[in-house]
Amino acid sequence: MDIRKHWDRWIWLIPAAVIVIVWLRLLFAERPFCSADPNENCFREWISALGGWVAIFVAVPTIAYLAKQVGDAERFSRANVRLQTLPALEHAKHVKSLATKLKRALEESIDRLPTIPSSDIVRDVKSVASRITVIRTILDREEFKKANLDFQTSFNASMFIDDFNSMITDAEGKIKSGFSETYLTALTDTVKGHYETAILFCDAIIDQSTLRISLTEAIISAT
Repeated sequence: MDIRKHWDRWIWLIPAAVIVIVWLRLLFAERPFCSADPNENCFREWISALGGWVAIFVAVPTIAYLAKQVGDAERFSRANVRLQTLPALEHAKHVKSLATKLKRALEESIDRLPTIPSSDIVRDVKSVASRITVIRTILDREEFKKANLDFQTSFNASMFIDDFNSMITDAEGKIKSGFSETYLTALTDTVKGHYETAILFCDAIIDQSTLRISLTEAIISAT
């Protein structure tokens, strides 16, 4: 229940009730503000009675002001929570989107690995090297480096990038100097293993970012 809302809505009833009571006393009473007792000090009694009413009317604005201050503080606190959590929410959504795209690219890359025996070994090695370059570029994005630290995954993106760089360099050298189908087989197996590990990394990032999105949205909705 919003007490402040009801207070602002019905506060006028207090002075209205006082006015009605005074008016009725003036209209119907023989001695509106004193009793029939001749020994009564009417002035003193009314001063004593009015003291309590004065205290009430002094206290009411103070209470209303303090209630307004508390309400303003609560609104400021809620706005501050939103400002702090919205960037985290957007980052989690962005990372989840990137991880989903990377996982899709990895799965497509596995499907496109050359079959053995190869009809064109040079073409297949170039194809593998080209796909490795794409995956390496995505993994090297700052968002993944930050996500790897934030979500504390066991995946070492920097190590994978170094491995991919070595594979690309080695493949480029082999294309120039010549190689056998055995090399293509070994390269394909190694790359597939790396891709599968990277997919596990993507799954972990997707799960963690989904959880963070849910928690952050719950915090925002509660404010």
